[in-house]
Amino acid sequence: MHRRALSRVAASSRPRLLSRHLLRRMSTAAAEIAERGAAAGLKFYQFSFVDLFGVQRSKLVPASRVAEIAEGGAGFAGFAAHLDMDPTMGDLLAVPDAATLTPLPWQPEVGWLSCNLVHEDTELAHGPRNVLRSVQAKPAVARLAEHGVALKTGVECEFFLLDGSAPAARPALSDPLDVQAKPWYELISTLVSHMEQLGWGPYQADHEDANGPDRDRCGGSSVTADRVVLFKYMVRSLAERAGLRATFMPKPFASLTGSGCHAHAGAFSTVGTALIRVPDEHRMELRLDTDRSAKPNPPTHQPTASPPLPSNLAGALEALDASSPLRSGLGDAFVDSYLKLRRAHWAEYMAQLTPWELETYLDA
Repeated sequence: MHRRALSRVAASSRPRLLSRHLLRRMSTAAAEIAERGAAAGLKFYQFSFVDLFGVQRSKLVPASRVAEIAEGGAGFAGFAAHLDMDPTMGDLLAVPDAATLTPLPWQPEVGWLSCNLVHEDTELAHGPRNVLRSVQAKPAVARLAEHGVALKTGVECEFFLLDGSAPAARPALSDPLDVQAKPWYELISTLVSHMEQLGWGPYQADHEDANGPDRDRCGGSSVTADRVVLFKYMVRSLAERAGLRATFMPKPFASLTGSGCHAHAGAFSTVGTALIRVPDEHRMELRLDTDRSAKPNPPTHQPTASPPLPSNLAGALEALDASSPLRSGLGDAFVDSYLKLRRAHWAEYMAQLTPWELETYLDA
C-alpha cells in the first residue's frame, strides 16, 4: 500500500474533538451498520458522499474494520475533492447514515452508505447532504408536519447510453440508427429489476425522444437525493459492464434532444392525499379536500411572460449570488463555496479555443 494511503488509514482512527451528541450518534450508527451488514453477508462497505458538483466520492472499508471506521468516521482529504477546502484545513470525516446501508444489486457483497461530512468538531456547513438536512430542519417544514402534511419528492433521471470505446471529446451514440431491436434494452431491464430489488417502486422506464435517453423515476420520499446518487452510480456501473458509457450531461449532442433531471415535489396529508403538486413548469395544482377520488380544479391563471433565463453559466451564477431566497434556504456557506468553484470552471471554459472560432475567424 502506498505510504499516503497508509497515513489515511491511521488518520481515520485518531481521536478527534467531536461533540458528545455527534459521538453518541456515530456509535449507535456504527453498531447498527455492523449488525445489519453481517446479517446480509457484506464483505466491504462503500462510504460515499458527493462534492459540490454532485460527483460521488467513496472509500472502500473491509467488514473487519467497519465498526471502527463507522464510529470514528472515514477520513478524506477535503482539498482533493471539490469542497472549497485547502491542504491546511486537515481531513474530513465521512460519517455514515445507517439508514442508507444498501447492498449493491450488481455487487451484493458490497454495502453502499451515504455519509454526512464532519470537519473538526462540527458538520461541514456546505456539505451537500448537510445542506439538505438543514433545509429539512427549518421551522417552516416542521410546521407542515405539525399539521399532518409531509413533503415528498421524485426525480426523473434521464441519460444517454454511448459507445464505450469513443473518447469523451467525440462521444458517439451506442445505437445511432435507433433500430427496433433496441440492443441496450437488456441493460434497462436489468436496471429496473435492480430498482425493484431495492424497493424503489419504479413504474416506468422509457426511450423518450432522442437516440439513447432513458428516464427512470426514482420514487418520492425524503431519501430521494440519496437514491439519485446511487441511481447514477448504478447506471454507470451497468453501462461499463456492457461496454457502454452512460452520461447524464444535459446536452451531449447539439442536434438531438437533451437529457433532463425533472424534479417533482408534492405535499401530502397523513392519509396519502395529494394536497399540492407541481406536475410541470407551467402550473401548480392545489387540493384542499380529503377525498382521494376528487380531481384538482383547473388552473385559474395562464402562464404569463417572464424574464428570460440566463443564457450562460456566468449569468446563472450572478443570479444565484443575488438570490436572497436561495441564500436563505441553502445557506451562505454553500452558495459562496459553490460560486467560487463554478466561477473557476467558467474562467477555464472561457480560456478555451473552440473549433467554431477557428473555422469562423482563422481566414477572416
